[in-house]
Amino acid sequence: MTRRSALERCHAKLLELLKKDKEPQAVACRAPGRINLIGGHTDYNEGFVFPITISKDMIIVAVPNSSKIVKIHSIDFNQTLSFKLDNFEKDGSWMDYAKGVAHFLQKEGFSPNGFTAACLSEIPIGGGLSSSAAFEVAVGHIFRQTGDLSLDSEKLAMIAYQAENVYMGISCGIMDQFISALGKRDKALFLDCRPPFKHELVPVPLKEHKIVIFNTKIRHAVKDFINIRKDECLRGVKLLQNHLPRIRSLRDASVNEFEEFKSTIPQPIRKRCEHVIRENARVLQTVNEMKRGNLKTVGELLYASHESLKTLYEVSCSELDFIIDHLKIEDGVVGGRLTGAGMGGCVFGLVINKYVKTIVDTLCSEYEHAFGQTLDVYICDIPNGVEKLKI
Repeated sequence: MTRRSALERCHAKLLELLKKDKEPQAVACRAPGRINLIGGHTDYNEGFVFPITISKDMIIVAVPNSSKIVKIHSIDFNQTLSFKLDNFEKDGSWMDYAKGVAHFLQKEGFSPNGFTAACLSEIPIGGGLSSSAAFEVAVGHIFRQTGDLSLDSEKLAMIAYQAENVYMGISCGIMDQFISALGKRDKALFLDCRPPFKHELVPVPLKEHKIVIFNTKIRHAVKDFINIRKDECLRGVKLLQNHLPRIRSLRDASVNEFEEFKSTIPQPIRKRCEHVIRENARVLQTVNEMKRGNLKTVGELLYASHESLKTLYEVSCSELDFIIDHLKIEDGVVGGRLTGAGMGGCVFGLVINKYVKTIVDTLCSEYEHAFGQTLDVYICDIPNGVEKLKI
């Protein structure tokens, strides 16, 4: 589905909701999903991440109303839900994410207007490509458009993050919302996930490459195991503080310091700490190698990250490992790793253009033979972050 056809479907559904043939006041926006090139599970440990946007969007078309009611139809769920802007009680539905955005807009002193909207996700839901963050950022952008709010991109990202982290109670970091709101074409976002969230856009030299994403369609209960891993990391910090009282989080410990004191940390806490500390070092090295245009070393670092997520953080699975093992032996692949929280979802590879079709065809065939399931494949570029669309 092209962006234009997705936009037209949303607009048509909005007109159906409004029972009108034409709505000249309608506004629209898109917010992209993401992959994280490297920096797995470092974000909620106040570490470093290096995400990029992907050319898969959350699209919303809306018209303002004067009723202080937000009404959204999800084409994906074929469901219309609404809430009042003075009632943010959660009901367990997908609309809770929008409620969280409205709630924190008001807490920041903004007065959002109600609107009626239709939305459609090109981002696979539950695939580890941040469909929820894209929805939060897109909803925030619609509030910005319909209410003429003076809301810059960083503030939008923060409000979207609070909606997921505080309102929804998911122990995520700020990466997903930041890249969806601040991403730029053909650039990666080097982000320090400790306040004040310093960030830098770094060119990604992929003119002769594509980002190829393989979706296993294995769904995971992200909230449950992220909260477990976060607790394990916090326990690791407390144990390391016995030797390194200056540290506030795992990002403050160097690889050498960890090696000196790791024998005092019991398993599996030791493995969790080792992954995060070494992964932060890999992110910093990847940024430097990307700036030099050294994609060969970048690819090696991506594979090392996946292996660490598999053996130390233990968030991979046989299906994801199968894809990575296949990519490692194929000509034309720079590197790859799982993306998202893990335990299913997606793997990406950076693939030279002329090899894409052969690799996709071969891998999909071998995967189906091994697991009896098909892979969904998305071939992506790096687009801008959230932006207004013309209807």
